[in-house]
Amino acid sequence: MSRWTALVQLQEAEIDKAILAGQEMFMGLPDAWYEPPTWGCENGHVMHRYVKSEENGPICPACHRPIVLLPSHYTDETLRAALAARP
Repeated sequence: MSRWTALVQLQEAEIDKAILAGQEMFMGLPDAWYEPPTWGCENGHVMHRYVKSEENGPICPACHRPIVLLPSHYTDETLRAALAARP
């Protein structure tokens, strides 16, 4: 499985948890994820800001890979561990 696929699957699993917990949603993502927004890339970088690329959309400022919105409890270490644990 690619690292990007693992990242997207992780985001989907977190969305499913939020739905089951009854969290309010906005545009398919939990409201709570927007305050403060926490982004993650497939290389395990967690950030609160991103770079917008005309070619690739929002990307990680550290490695220039695409990013997804994640819950705010993620850090570089926990995201890398979560991605490594995906089959």
